[in-house]
Amino acid sequence: MNLFTLNIQKILITIVLGIIEGITEFFPISSTSHIILCSKIFKIAQNESNILNTFMQFGTSLSIFLYFKSTFVKMLFSIINIKQKNIINDKFSQYHVFFGILPASIIGLCFHKYIKILFSYKNICLSLIFGSALLTASEIFKRTTKYKNKNINIFKSFIIGLFQCLAVLPGFSRSCSTISIGILIGLNQRIASQFSFIISIPIFFGETIFDVINSYQTITLHNTPIFLIGFSSAFLTSKICVKKFFKIIETCSFIPFIIYRLALSLMIYLFLCYF
Repeated sequence: MNLFTLNIQKILITIVLGIIEGITEFFPISSTSHIILCSKIFKIAQNESNILNTFMQFGTSLSIFLYFKSTFVKMLFSIINIKQKNIINDKFSQYHVFFGILPASIIGLCFHKYIKILFSYKNICLSLIFGSALLTASEIFKRTTKYKNKNINIFKSFIIGLFQCLAVLPGFSRSCSTISIGILIGLNQRIASQFSFIISIPIFFGETIFDVINSYQTITLHNTPIFLIGFSSAFLTSKICVKKFFKIIETCSFIPFIIYRLALSLMIYLFLCYF
């Protein structure tokens, strides 16, 4: 399907994709795998799907940024005013955020043009399975370990940042890798979740800039409306649901997500085999 020719059907499909992106981005189930699978079902060309996904992810990341805007404002002022106490909340500082985004920033700058090569259905299935294993380990750990630290140090923030690099693998899920490792290194689920999404924002914005620059020849006045529809749909969906979704992800069991990821992996495998 050519998304670059507007009609009602394509507008509705784009709105649906934006809603899916706006919902799945918050949970450790890989929003990218859902968009890739839906694009396959709707027969959307891969290059068109990639650009649309970039705009939709920017929409969800913008809603997350607005949700944490006070945190980012504090971080900005603490950077500008070096005399100010270097704490953006009572759990972590801007230095922890810096070391949290450092590994993924380096990987993105050095290997961004090669990352799209990883977008195969086989890799998605494998990433969904391995991500499920990581979620299972963190679920067992949080159920069997009484001590849970609420504070982040530089080492822990860097480790979480390293695991954020796994998000370049389609199907792994940024929240899956970062929240899971946060719990495994001793953080409670609430702090691990907050830190996970805060360090994702600069990476999301950076990815958007790189993707738009690399795809500038494809983005025209003719097809821009469809991308803006996808952006708006994802942004509004996530903006409406963001507060509720964060309450869920900060306290819930990972078992439903583990089961869902494994089922999705099987669904993708069967879909490829028979369709």
